[in-house]
Amino acid sequence: MYLAGITISIVTAIVLVPQFPFWIFILLSGVWPFVINIISARSLGVTGLAINIPYVREGAIMASGYKGIDAWFAPTLVPTAAAGVGGAAWCERFKVAELTSTNPMDLVRAMLIAFPLALGLGFIYTQMFWTIAPIPSSLFPVPFWDINVTMTTLFLKRQATVFRPDWMAVTFVVGVVLQLLISFLHLPISLIGIAMGATWPIANAVSITIGFILLKILEHLYGKNWINRHKVTIVAGLFTGEGLIVAFSAAAAIISKSIWIRPI
Repeated sequence: MYLAGITISIVTAIVLVPQFPFWIFILLSGVWPFVINIISARSLGVTGLAINIPYVREGAIMASGYKGIDAWFAPTLVPTAAAGVGGAAWCERFKVAELTSTNPMDLVRAMLIAFPLALGLGFIYTQMFWTIAPIPSSLFPVPFWDINVTMTTLFLKRQATVFRPDWMAVTFVVGVVLQLLISFLHLPISLIGIAMGATWPIANAVSITIGFILLKILEHLYGKNWINRHKVTIVAGLFTGEGLIVAFSAAAAIISKSIWIRPI
């Protein structure tokens, strides 16, 4: 299935954009997803967070020298930070299933059942929201839409000059040397942890730090054994509460802003 998916993606991209160097499509859809999934799986195992390298597709297209705009919309399988790294995420799910004595195939079956239901209901919900107000609009602002359009335009017009191959080469060498030194000297330092801390948004890093501090306080008050027995329940409760708050808040906002269509 993996080979079939990447082959279809590469062939489709080549057919749609025949003037573009086909070997770049092979690298983007066939090689890079495999490599970044290995890196991200390692990051998930060490830090619990998935790492992703941004603008790989944009850098490859700009480095090719291709002047057309059709290549920017070709169907490639390059993972993005917004979409997440799928293979690494599945690796994480299977590891959690192993740690909780869950049959991994049960997880696969659940996803096979949930995905078509979510996809079908998603079309229904989107149509319902769209009948209330346009998307984007003041009711449905879609805050990242303007940012994504602006970034795409900058790349299309070659105004984004964020790629410095010399800097990339130097930092690559520095990273390799540091990792070799850490491994050889057995230093208690995680290079990938430093990379995650440097690249994640400040709000996320602060939230993780606060959670770690609360964990230590609970360990001091109740002991590690109590934490190990109840931490899964605590996390599940937090996520459930957050989901309910988000759902009720979104519903209240939609109801309050859609009152203007009510006949007087």
